[in-house]
Amino acid sequence: AGLEGRAREVSLRGRAFFAVARDPDRPFLIRVGDSEIRVLGTRFEVGEEEEGIRTVVVEGRVSLSSPRGEVEVRGGSVGVSSPEAAPAVETVGDVFSLLDWPGGILVFRGTPLGEVAREVERHFGARIEVPDPILRARGISARFRDESFVEVLETLCAVADARCTFNGE
Repeated sequence: AGLEGRAREVSLRGRAFFAVARDPDRPFLIRVGDSEIRVLGTRFEVGEEEEGIRTVVVEGRVSLSSPRGEVEVRGGSVGVSSPEAAPAVETVGDVFSLLDWPGGILVFRGTPLGEVAREVERHFGARIEVPDPILRARGISARFRDESFVEVLETLCAVADARCTFNGE
């Protein structure tokens, strides 16, 4: 109570990965130099680079603005902002390969299980199949740090209330 209409705001130097729930009454803002990222409900990484700011959006969308303009960056895209040019967006084939997560941390908050499976596959280099479309859409909230592939799968199966079968190693 009493927080409606107040922005959630942070200043960043360096690099950070965010998982932020959409809340139109309390926008989440990240200020990096003279650029600003307004979160529109998403998971993404923001980093300061020598040439400017890079925002890698895994899912959802953010608004990236600077004194030279504003762009919307959607999941599967990278937004860049530099002092010399207006912000720009580039769609990439594999946003996960661009992320620099410290210590192999995986964080999910209401993320559809199908997207969680793709991220876990990429992280461990193993194949996960979720054949049921209803199960693929089920939202998952979990945090993993240094767990094995089997521990992650067992946890996901329990959280999703799903019957899981392990094939191979």
